[in-house]
Amino acid sequence: RTESIYKNYYQGKMDYLYFFFFRAYELLNPRGIVGFLTTQYFVTADGASILRSFLQSRVTVKEIVNYR
Repeated sequence: RTESIYKNYYQGKMDYLYFFFFRAYELLNPRGIVGFLTTQYFVTADGASILRSFLQSRVTVKEIVNYR
């Protein structure tokens, strides 16, 4: 069952880290908050367009901190 769900989110050249975003969303309570420490790569990567669309349509991003 899980395999078929994530197949909808798969995109060529994507980082497997992105599945953690999808899974966190599934587990999160309706008014819950989740945080990630990750690279900034998903913000511009070609292989992250499905993830960006997913996040844009389903979550509110409170803050992005860029540690350079």
